[in-house]
Amino acid sequence: MFGATGNVGRHLFVHLRTKGWTVIGTYAQCQTEGLVRFRIEEEDFTQFPVAGSRWDYGIICSAISGIDLCRRDVVRSRAVNVVGTLRLVQWLINAGICPVFLSSDYVFGGDKGGYREADTVDPVTLYGQQKVEVETKLERYHAKTLIVRLSKVVTSDPTDSTLFSEWYRTIRAGKPVVCASDQFFCPTFVEDVVNGLRVLMEMRAEGLYHVCQPKRYDRVTLLEEFCRNTGMRCPAVELRQSAAFGFLDQRGRDTSMSPDKFLKATGFQFTSMGACSRYFMEKVKLCPCA
Repeated sequence: MFGATGNVGRHLFVHLRTKGWTVIGTYAQCQTEGLVRFRIEEEDFTQFPVAGSRWDYGIICSAISGIDLCRRDVVRSRAVNVVGTLRLVQWLINAGICPVFLSSDYVFGGDKGGYREADTVDPVTLYGQQKVEVETKLERYHAKTLIVRLSKVVTSDPTDSTLFSEWYRTIRAGKPVVCASDQFFCPTFVEDVVNGLRVLMEMRAEGLYHVCQPKRYDRVTLLEEFCRNTGMRCPAVELRQSAAFGFLDQRGRDTSMSPDKFLKATGFQFTSMGACSRYFMEKVKLCPCA
């Protein structure tokens, strides 16, 4: 697994090992016990421990995923998100290993929402354009590949840097929560993401899947559900148009996706945001640092 220190990669690494999978995970920057150093933009992949071994999947979680960070450092983000990723994909295919590429709802421009796998991609962010470039090359390979598009991922861990932990700290501090008034998405519990990925790999699935819970949210509705299910008092909310945040790169209005293809293939049941909020508060009670 390439990129086992991010929110999805970290949870997926633990999940697969818990399920009895043999997994090698990597880190790029900070040395992490139990992981192997691997920088995707480096050219010599032959030094990686899987060389010459028999592995089924190479899961590519490695990415510079900050939307504005990609725009701020175009050269490096392309080196990681496109050039290095495609070199890694080719190396995996040559080694007989199926690449599993984690993509994003940002491949869509956000004009309509409810996007399906067959819909035309039209990214408005550089990050989305980079994901589309890799997807396009993957689809042209003759080897078996798996592409999984994700929406915004939330966790029940208050120490993670996700939307719920950000809201929790803001509310605890007695500050208003600033929300974009014109964004819609399908927030998904990280445990569902990692379970869904494992299920697809166990099925030997190929092609493109949207793995996200089916309910579409705006940020205020999600915040209200979070407060209702955690017992926290709903804070004052400052609504702003996305353009007012001063982002370096524009954001799509409605990048919500339909997971119908995934649901029909697997019979999967997603965790509601209400339940995820309650799990979050249970972890808060157990975590003195929250």
